[in-house]
Formats: sequence, structure tokens, C-alpha cells
Amino acid sequence: MEDRGETLDPLIDFAEFLRVFPLRGAGIMWLVGAGASASAGVPTAGDLIWEFKRRLYCSLERVPPSAFADLLDPSMRARLQQFFDGLPGYPLRGAPEEYASYFEAAFPDERDRRRFIEDAVRGRSPSYGHLALASLLRAGMAEIIWTPNFDTLIEDAVSILYRTTGALTVADLDRPQIAAEALRDARYPLLGKIHGDFRSARLKNTPEELLSQDTSLRSALVDVCRRRGLAIIGYSGRDNSVLDALEAGLDAGAGYPGGLFWFRRSGSDVPARVSRLLKGARALGIKAGFVEVETFDEAMGDIVEQLTSIPAEVSALIRSAKPRMSAAPIDPSGSGWPVIRLNALPVFSYPVTCRLVVCSIGGTREVGDAVQKAGAQVIAARSRAGVLAFGSDTEVRRAFEPFGIARFDLHSIVSEQLEYESGELGLLYHALASGLQRSLPLRLTRYRGWVLAVEPTLDRHIALEGLRAVAKQLTGRIPGTELRWYEAVRLRLELVGPQLWALLRPTVIGDPLPEVAEAEFRKLRATRADFIRERIAVRYNSQSNQLLDAWARLLTRGEEEPEVRALGISDGVDGSFRLGSVTAFTRRRRYD
Repeated sequence: MEDRGETLDPLIDFAEFLRVFPLRGAGIMWLVGAGASASAGVPTAGDLIWEFKRRLYCSLERVPPSAFADLLDPSMRARLQQFFDGLPGYPLRGAPEEYASYFEAAFPDERDRRRFIEDAVRGRSPSYGHLALASLLRAGMAEIIWTPNFDTLIEDAVSILYRTTGALTVADLDRPQIAAEALRDARYPLLGKIHGDFRSARLKNTPEELLSQDTSLRSALVDVCRRRGLAIIGYSGRDNSVLDALEAGLDAGAGYPGGLFWFRRSGSDVPARVSRLLKGARALGIKAGFVEVETFDEAMGDIVEQLTSIPAEVSALIRSAKPRMSAAPIDPSGSGWPVIRLNALPVFSYPVTCRLVVCSIGGTREVGDAVQKAGAQVIAARSRAGVLAFGSDTEVRRAFEPFGIARFDLHSIVSEQLEYESGELGLLYHALASGLQRSLPLRLTRYRGWVLAVEPTLDRHIALEGLRAVAKQLTGRIPGTELRWYEAVRLRLELVGPQLWALLRPTVIGDPLPEVAEAEFRKLRATRADFIRERIAVRYNSQSNQLLDAWARLLTRGEEEPEVRALGISDGVDGSFRLGSVTAFTRRRRYD
């Protein structure tokens, strides 16, 4: 269900980034935003905006803050936003200056802003992602990190892995010249805090301050962007001062020789200026684009796993902080680490062989086109060995005979091939999704991965009763448009140790956008995104848990260990799986 709204932005597949990073890592800097600190318990800019609005509203209207206790409640947010939309001088919701303007309005005195930030970041410990990022520095696979964050999580992670506080050179607003000096003398690792931290006497967080980015730090950032690549993660891109520097770093195409990679969550919105930056970079011949990942911790973990240069003692240390997925019984005593439910079903068995076809066909797209053109009941993927497929021999041959079959054989699927984005993993991913959809009132669609969505013509089907009881409505029209929305679940396969897991993420998707004029297209895209965001936002822990239960029961058909067959054929090679019906849990403890 890919649509033009997604292809407008340049995309780089995460698997491709994982392949090239071991070659380019030392020449790629990192810019780490507030989203990276969320897993460590630091509130994001979005969280703080609502906190500022609550404080302003309650003080202006003489209302106790307890009246707005739940800032995740859409009705409360709507009430706050309606109030500020009716007042002059406040930016629109989502405007680049929203955070800084509300912060200054809530706390006009710089000393109060500093105290507020200090309270927000106090007592936080580095997450697994911070430790993984620090391990890149330790292994020489990164040398420079920039951040607009006020916390000290990066410094803390580096001190843990280096076992000293003196290994990292830190340049902030009180000592901006240190960045230029460190770059000149190659004194690495270097951390540039472009907005200061809570201890800085020149903390930047108001509109006027952010618009006048410190000249020395900005010059250092621009200069080094002309000589290195840049990976940006957890950053919203709403500070014009930082975007000014990143645009200057393009240097008419001479900048970012190692590439410009902007990590974002699937389906998230970014400012138009960020999209223009990446498009402009591509037009100048720079390797640039969005890299879609789920979380900072997951992304950094995947990157570290691809490297062989991480010292053994460092690997052991960061692994000890990594969230663990386990099928072991939960300790009834309640002692030890906190236990958190995950959205993963164990895959107890999966196919160990598939059909191998060696022929003259091209890449993945050509393989899909061949199957579709032949109308064959075949699931296929491209690998270096050839075409990997499930299906009857007759159907497989019919799909690929036009490309001159030179070899028709069996291919072994081993666990080592499932540890990365291989053709084998892609084949199993597609086969499991097809098998789960078979005989259920769901449609299988490709939308940033495989998604199972409620079939609108069958939304009253008896099999959907459990899901309907939780979600109430399973599909409908997006108000003000002709587009439909659907309750759906994203599927992903992941190998953790010796165990393969099927990850389920309940979500909502919408119809592809039609071919209309650009202005109307953008309006529809925004309306669709806002509707989906608001529908998902009200799903707190209890309902999210119930939704996961409902999807797990639906996909496993209420059986304890169901067999799932991709095609249900009696000849050839079918993809057969055996699933567990109880989701996994994770145990996590802070690093002390």
C-alpha cells in the first residue's frame, strides 16, 4: 500500500545503511536529538510542549493542574489547544517555534528555565542505545557527536565504557572555541552541545536564542559537515538555526562525503524543510535520505551487532544493559528486574528448505513482477544464490521459465542467514504473513513491511468479534475525505539468539492517496496522518494490551500452538510454521 505521499521523500533502506556503515563509520558524525533520550525517561520536546501549555493555562485561568492530570488524553489536549488558538502571540500547533515559544512564555526568566531542565533530566541513566553509541566511539567507528539535548546521558555513557570522565572532549555554549580546537588537533572523541546543557550559563531554549546559534559552534559544525558524513537520530529538525548549519554544510555538493542519513520512525512526520534538505543533497549528488527505524535503542543495537571491531569487554558491558526477550517463566516472587510484556510470539518451528531457481531474472522487483504477471500461487524472494520460493513445482516453473531456468533445486535455510536482512529472512517474512492472512477476514498489504488489515467488506465477520470488542470500530471513512481507515497489525520477524520471534504491532492505516494537485495532496496527507495519530494516541496501556491480546488470538485462531502454512498446498514446497500463542516479556534493569 505504498503511495505517492511516501515516495516524495528520499528513502535509504536501513539494511543498506547497516552494510555500508562498517566501511564509512569512522567518517560519519552523529547528531543525536531528544528522541534518543526518551527511553532513559527524559521527556521529549513534544511532552514538554504540553506541560508548558498546561502550566500556562492553569495559571492564566486559575485552574488546578490536577484538572489536566492526563496530558495524553486527546480531549484535554484539544481543550488546551483551543484556548491558545484563541489567543494572539502563540504559534500554531506543530510550528517549528512551538517548543521554544511556549517555554519562554511559561518561564520568562532564564534561571527558571535552567532549573526546569535540571529537574527534568536529574537522576536519568544512559539507555542501551547511549551505551551502544558510546561503544562506536570506543571502537573508532565514530569520532564526533553533536547534540541539542540538555541532558548528560552521552557523557555518562562514555564515562561508563571508558571508565573515566576525561576521555571525552565536550564543547558547549560556555566553551564554544573548544570544538574548533579539538577538530584542528584531531582530539577525539568530541561532543558538541549546540544548545548547552542544564548547567550552562548560556542555556539556549527561547526563540531569540535559538535563532542566533552560537557563531563559533555553528562554524565548527558547518566546517566539519564539509569533510564528514552525518547521521541524525532522535531529532525533530524544528530548530531553524541547526537546519541553517546543515544546509550550509551541503557546500554546493562538496559536503557530506560520507553521506547524510536522517533516521526517523516509520510513519512519522518531519518538517518540510528537512525533506527539502535531503532532496537538495541528493540533487547535488550526495548520498542522502531518510532511514526508517523503530527506536533509538533498536537502531543503535542493530548497528553495533554488524561490527566486529567492538572490544570484547565493551560488547559484554553493553549486552548486559540490552533489553532481553525471553520465553522463560516469569519469576512469581516478583524479585529481580521489572517484567514488561512484549509484542512478540515465539516461532517454535519454521521451514528449513525452499525451492531454489537459478535463472536470468533481475532483482527483487523483477521477481515480484514475474510472479504477478504469471498469476502464480508462489511466494518468492531474491538472494545471491538465486530465486528462493515456496509453491508447487508447476507454479514456480511457470513464473520463472520466461527467464531461462538453468537450475531447479532445493535450498537450505539456516539460522545464521536469518540474523540479518537476507533473502531467506524476507522469504519467511512474506510466507508467514501470507499464512496468517489465509482464511481470515484480513487483507495482506505491503506498507513499510507486511501489514495485515481488516477487510472492509468482512468487518462484521465472527472471527473479528474479539478485536471489535476492544477497538469498537474496525474500519470507516476519514472525516472530510473519501479515504478509508483500517485497524491493522504490522508483522516483523526477528531472530534473538536461537529463537525466531514474530513481532506484532497493532496500528491503524489509511488508503493510499489519490493522484491530485499538490496542494490537495498535502492536505489529504495531513488529514490522514492527523486522524490516525489521534485514533492511536488514546490507546493507553490497558487498551494496548487488550488489542495485542485480540490480534494474537485472531492470528493464532485461538489455538495454543497453531500450524501456519503459507499456501496450503499438497505438492511442491510449502512454508510451514508452528507458533506459540503467548507473547514474550522483557526484563530490564538500569545500569548502575
